Amino acid sequence: MSWAVGVFVGLLAVGVPIGLVMVASGLVGAVSIGGLNYLEIVADRFYSGVSGFVLIAVPYFVFTAEIMNRSGLTERMVAFANSLFGKLPARSATSISWLASFSQASPVPPLPTRLPSVRP
Repeated sequence: MSWAVGVFVGLLAVGVPIGLVMVASGLVGAVSIGGLNYLEIVADRFYSGVSGFVLIAVPYFVFTAEIMNRSGLTERMVAFANSLFGKLPARSATSISWLASFSQASPVPPLPTRLPSVRP
């Protein structure tokens, strides 16, 4: 394990991007634990982790959210939510949680940048 820490610190000191540093130190740690045969197990676990059927739906949710944003539906939903929760102290948080639970596609993460009218 000390090899992995050494590679991590060394690559960070040289200025390698953090993503590559994490990959390299993870590979060095895997090889130091079980040799080169251990990399087959790591690759198999990685593939089985990302090949689930649940992950197939993620691009469709993103696509639905983009359609809702471009069609103006999210602005109308935010206006409706603000009309419902306009007098509450935490109206932005309440309307965002209501929209996220109602729309299922959750077009709400970039609200301060896309919808300036939601800012308190």
